[in-house]
Amino acid sequence: MTQDVIALTPQMPDTRTLLAGLHAGGPDLLVNRAGDGSVAQLCTAAGQVLVSVEAPWADAGHGDGPNSSDAMEFASDFQSRGVKDLAFEDKRKPEGLDLDVLVKSGDKITYGCQLKVVGKEHSIGSAARKIANDQLSGRIAGPKVAILDIHSTKSALTEATIRDVEHYAKKTGATFELRFKDGSITFPANGRIYP
Repeated sequence: MTQDVIALTPQMPDTRTLLAGLHAGGPDLLVNRAGDGSVAQLCTAAGQVLVSVEAPWADAGHGDGPNSSDAMEFASDFQSRGVKDLAFEDKRKPEGLDLDVLVKSGDKITYGCQLKVVGKEHSIGSAARKIANDQLSGRIAGPKVAILDIHSTKSALTEATIRDVEHYAKKTGATFELRFKDGSITFPANGRIYP
């Protein structure tokens, strides 16, 4: 038997609040996506859906995200790898950091990731520039990673975009992973994606 609960709120909850609420379900729970990415499902290891959250802003096809299900799916992958001390949405604008998923040890950030959804190849350069200038320009005590989900195939990637992403990866000391419909490309090629 299932029950539906609908919460009508004056404002959409921010991503940090939504992720913290889902994460409070426990570290042994997993995250699945449904509804073309617009629904985040909190599940048991056996795949039983405990909670589904659908929100109009969670649609991966609109805007440059991240959406809540992307961050939860990424964090769930971390948990399956044994990573502890996960946190979400840490904005430190004066320090040049805006992190969607991070790992902390005390007050230190030991890993930081910025997630973006990019509609087409021609938008990769501007997304990478924004990440380099505003979101991963600061220092942390570990790897910095930018993951761009691109709604296109690798064949659309141009030499100019490759040069741009290589430049921004060097500038920030971060790893940039471009995830296409048909695979991914990492800059630098040996860059770390996980802590």
